[in-house]
Amino acid sequence: MNFENARSLITEPTTADAVNLLKSSRYYPSHRALVMLASRAEDDPQNDSLLALSCSVYGWMPTILKNWDFKNFNVEQPIAVVRNLSNVEDAREFVLQIDTVSPINNSWIGLSKLLHFLNPELFPIWDSRIAKHFGLNWPSQFNRKDIYISYFDFVHETLSQEPNNVAAVAQFITNEHGYKPSNVRCLELMLFETIA
Repeated sequence: MNFENARSLITEPTTADAVNLLKSSRYYPSHRALVMLASRAEDDPQNDSLLALSCSVYGWMPTILKNWDFKNFNVEQPIAVVRNLSNVEDAREFVLQIDTVSPINNSWIGLSKLLHFLNPELFPIWDSRIAKHFGLNWPSQFNRKDIYISYFDFVHETLSQEPNNVAAVAQFITNEHGYKPSNVRCLELMLFETIA
């Protein structure tokens, strides 16, 4: 993975350029709504809430949810477990214990979105558009657990260096769209909105 290229897209633009990049994004209302929906989801014996949230997340994707095997989470109550994770190390360990095959649609992209909405402070969204910034162009390159973990590490390492652009983007979204996104979301959105 080309980490330096991706990192430069976050750190090299001026603060004004970082904010201008995101002014035309149309994802703010739906992101806010999905975060709110996920905050209300609860584990249930049939996993109906998890399935409903997974279907909602797939509304953001160009494909539909066709299969799921929530046993691949390897925990009894995945919603509660993900929501209650409070630090990067525990979140990373959670991802490591998930089966290699993603619990939803065999897709680490779809799973990343589900994890993000359940805990937007810790889990970044992974996307084929973002993968291009890391030199990954094909699903066989980027739809993998090990690649998502590398991206997860990249996001948190970059955030630990506290780039000013992330704070500026968060402030812009708060001022213009009425909600405060996580720093993880702001960093990921900067990558997503930059055309590869």
